[in-house]
Amino acid sequence: MSTLLSSIRRSRREDLLSAAITLRDLDALFMEFRQAGVLFHQTPRTEPWGARTFIVIDPDENLILFASDDA
Repeated sequence: MSTLLSSIRRSRREDLLSAAITLRDLDALFMEFRQAGVLFHQTPRTEPWGARTFIVIDPDENLILFASDDA
């Protein structure tokens, strides 16, 4: 884990989402973001209800959730 990400996690009082965005090809977007060096709060995972999600940290330290809409 990067020291920047560790620092952000320690400095946040709460892990509140600023936005949630649904899309069809979640894994393709994750790969594009990863190649671009985006910071992740959570890498892709399958939620108990079946949706695939990941969370990014934007430059202002907002958490943005991306979720698949293809169940």
